[in-house]
Parts: sequence; structure tokens; C-alpha cells
Amino acid sequence: MAGREDAAAAAAAGVTDEAKLWWLRFNNGAVDDDDDDDEEVEEEESDEEVVVEEEEEEGGEGEGGAAGETEGKGSCGQMERQSSPRSCGSSPSPGEEVSEDEYVQDSQRISQENENLRLQLALKTKELEHEENQKLRLQLELKNKDIESLKKQNDELKAEIEYYKKTTKPPRVARRCRWCEEYTTHDYRNCPQRRSY
Repeated sequence: MAGREDAAAAAAAGVTDEAKLWWLRFNNGAVDDDDDDDEEVEEEESDEEVVVEEEEEEGGEGEGGAAGETEGKGSCGQMERQSSPRSCGSSPSPGEEVSEDEYVQDSQRISQENENLRLQLALKTKELEHEENQKLRLQLELKNKDIESLKKQNDELKAEIEYYKKTTKPPRVARRCRWCEEYTTHDYRNCPQRRSY
């Protein structure tokens, strides 16, 4: 009955099975196997009683004041004498493991975000390059159309020049008139001075 009361008290105090196993390993200095003898089971029960007593003493610290503090110190001293030179309550808290897991998850999340950002950047640069290429193609097409239209205008102007060359007479060269003794484009027969006489 005492063992059941201790187990109920330990369950009420919130001691987990992992803490119990750790306490047994801590006191025995070796890992327990599954096929233990009855003596080891009795040692477990006695160790559980010690743990429950320690928790009750720790719980009494808040209520008992200074007297509870001296009792807690005494229990730590007893535990150190029974086991090893480790300090009282040196079990790894599950909160630390959770924080390490959180750090690992945060680092994985950040690395995943970085990878996503790299992919987005590469995709965006490809899109911008594609848009730039399309703009350049459109500009090239417009320039080609302008060149074609300018070529047509040039051909038209050349044809017009050829037409004028064929239809127009060449200008007269200035020659010396025998009547007025001047360099002009009229002939001496058409000289205005001669007509005036």
C-alpha cells in the first residue's frame, strides 16, 4: 500500500517516467536493463520515495519559509552524499531541448526562405531578361520598318533625279560676247546693246 501511495504522490507531483529512469541511472551509475531482478525493483521504489520526499520538501519551501530552505539544503546534501559530486537538480530540462529544436526549426525555416528567395530572384531575373529581349525585338522590328521606308523614299528620290536629268536642259556656260565684250550667256546676235542700235 505504501508503494501505491508513493506512486500516487509521485504522479501528483508530476514526476515523469523519464525523470525516474534518469534518477535511477544517476544513483546506480549504469544504464538499467529491461530484465531487472526484484532487488532492483525495490531499489527503484526506495529511490522514488527519495524523489517524492525531495519534491515535498521543495514544495514546502514556499510555505515553510526559512525552515523549508534549510530542509531543502539538507536533502541536497544527502543526495550528493548518496550519488556523485553532481549538483542537486542537474537533470536536463525539457525546455532546453525544445529551445534547441526551435533553433533548428528556425534555421531550417530561414534556409528554406533563403532558397525560396533565390529561386524567386532567379525567376524574376529571367522574366526581366525576357521582357527586355521582347522590347529589343520590338525596337529592332520598328527600326527595320523605318529602314525599309527610308529605302523606298531613297529609291523614289533617285528616280525623280533621273527624270529631271533627262527632261531638263543643261545650263548655258558664260561666254564672251563679241559685241559688248562681256562674259554672258547670250549670243552676240541676241545682244541687247546691238538691238538698241
